[in-house]
Amino acid sequence: GVGSAAVVPSDASSSAGGSSIVTTSSFDSSSSGGATGTYPVDLDGDTDVDIVNCHPTLLNHVLQCEKIAFPLLSEYVMSREKFWALHPNKRRWTELINGSRPQEGEHETVHNFYGQARGALLKLFGLPKFELLFKKGCERAAAKGKADQLGTCVSLLLSHCERECVTAAMRFLKKQTKFNINC
Repeated sequence: GVGSAAVVPSDASSSAGGSSIVTTSSFDSSSSGGATGTYPVDLDGDTDVDIVNCHPTLLNHVLQCEKIAFPLLSEYVMSREKFWALHPNKRRWTELINGSRPQEGEHETVHNFYGQARGALLKLFGLPKFELLFKKGCERAAAKGKADQLGTCVSLLLSHCERECVTAAMRFLKKQTKFNINC
């Protein structure tokens, strides 16, 4: 299920994408917030647990579990640098998942990615098991005055998935390393 996560040892994963779901990493604040490595960071005794390429990876996993096609997302998760070369803003691809519309003049792949995202998300939130989440997302969007309800729904879903994965990683670390972690 969505709550299950593979906790990858710090030396077994690459920040370039691929199949790792949960890893520990540091951030390079000079870039667009992307992970620069896959190693634990000791911040005065704290460990930063991060999910490389988080929301796209989690959405790809959920869609695959539901057998909903989004080929460009699968390709993005496996080789995001190829997509970054098409758009200078690395965050653009996640923005498209969250409902940001492509602009005139953006690469054709940006437009195709957005179209596939919308189609896949409409199918996903049309499934009975996602009905309550869709309803909550629409209510939240309306309360905040947001026109794009689908973007709010996917943000709600992926934030929930991320919380579950990080919680699983923290439990794993606590069990494996005897960290004093409250979770």
